[in-house]
Amino acid sequence: MHSLSIKFKLVFIVAAMTAFCHASDASSRFFRLGSSIGLSYDFLVGKEGNLMNPMDFNGPGFLLAINTIFNFRDIPAIRTGLTYNVRSLQNNAGYRNTNLERNNYVHYETVSLGIPVLAHFQTKSIFYFDAGLTFAFVIDAKEGYYRNRNSSVGLRTRWDGTGVSFCDVQLTTGTGILLGDKLELGLQSLFGLTTVLDASKINKRYDDISVHLLSFSIALGYYFI
Repeated sequence: MHSLSIKFKLVFIVAAMTAFCHASDASSRFFRLGSSIGLSYDFLVGKEGNLMNPMDFNGPGFLLAINTIFNFRDIPAIRTGLTYNVRSLQNNAGYRNTNLERNNYVHYETVSLGIPVLAHFQTKSIFYFDAGLTFAFVIDAKEGYYRNRNSSVGLRTRWDGTGVSFCDVQLTTGTGILLGDKLELGLQSLFGLTTVLDASKINKRYDDISVHLLSFSIALGYYFI
């Protein structure tokens, strides 16, 4: 019985080492191509004071991405691709809109395409780290005014883009783990270096307050190659 237990442990250790080596071999290929899907929670971060709190606008979002990794001999690997982001940002503090008669809650929905250019560091274990910039382009936006907090019924219109920056340069960091040869689970944070929204152009109440995007996301990726 004791001999069987030792044999079982040896088989388990060999299997684990084989899987680890296989994953390491896959992660070191010159070119990798895959896709990922994930969820985010996003904030519009403003400056302190006036009539807008630093994180008045926040809400959930989701993302779809095409991921590529290029591994080089003497320099860090490069992770790039294309990320489709949908963000839903709502202000639940409520304020009196200059065009409406009573306090209302504001809801912004934005759709953007991001191109990450990240240095990719694969450790000798299953963990990896990313750092670099993402260039995000807003392709669609909507705004809504609601009479009740968290309501889905109200005035919703196509946003004409007033006050929004078409391109946002975002400081990007991430980490994650490899789940075998094909899968990875990653965490990522984005901070917009560009003024993504000049709130004063939307409502004079904001008194020339500019805001930046702050985003945290988790995504599950699958590699075809």
